[in-house]
Amino acid sequence: MDLFFKLKGAIKSITTSFSSKLKTLSAIIIPSLPSPTPRGEGCPKDGVRVLWFALLLVSFSSFAQDALLQQKAARLYSTGFELMGQNQYAAARENFSQYLSLDPLPSIKKQDAEYYRAICSLNLYHVDAEKQLQDFIDNNPSGAKASVAYADLATFFYNEKNYKKAATYFNKANFDALSSTEQNTARFRWGYSLFSQKILKDALDQFNYIKAQGGQYGPAASYYAGFAEY
Repeated sequence: MDLFFKLKGAIKSITTSFSSKLKTLSAIIIPSLPSPTPRGEGCPKDGVRVLWFALLLVSFSSFAQDALLQQKAARLYSTGFELMGQNQYAAARENFSQYLSLDPLPSIKKQDAEYYRAICSLNLYHVDAEKQLQDFIDNNPSGAKASVAYADLATFFYNEKNYKKAATYFNKANFDALSSTEQNTARFRWGYSLFSQKILKDALDQFNYIKAQGGQYGPAASYYAGFAEY
């Protein structure tokens, strides 16, 4: 880590130095270049070569700095994603926050990082986490992650046994964005959330859907549907 920042600092120093030297070279070389001479009588090539060499050095150092930024961005994002998979939400959120603070942000994964940071906040029980996800959905209505954000919110509140909020967010979820297995799970949880609030007619709709699909939740759906029908 120390080596990374030392290298970055060195490159930044070199870039600044070269930029300064380039301005000096331009001020010295360009005014001193001889006026154009007739063809065949020789050209003022030496000064132009020096100027182009300086430009090349500045371009190279800028390229190296961009490469370091790309590497740092990739490391922060991948580490954050890995930590989130290990349920280390605080550390994961910090990595995504650092990723999003990069200037300029060099990756197309900005929306994903914003989404994952909000999910981490939700699992850390931050008071503004629900609003963060809602803002993310509002700001990225056509994004891939926005399509599943309501289902994720609903699942979180279902696991917390807050069935009223779970049912509200399941009602907003885009089920077409989920796999068939995820759809069955979400619909069963939606039905159970409604059942727990004694909203039996709507709960029965979800349980009947699961019964028709079969699978893991088929027996449980049949069980609760039997209660909902009477």
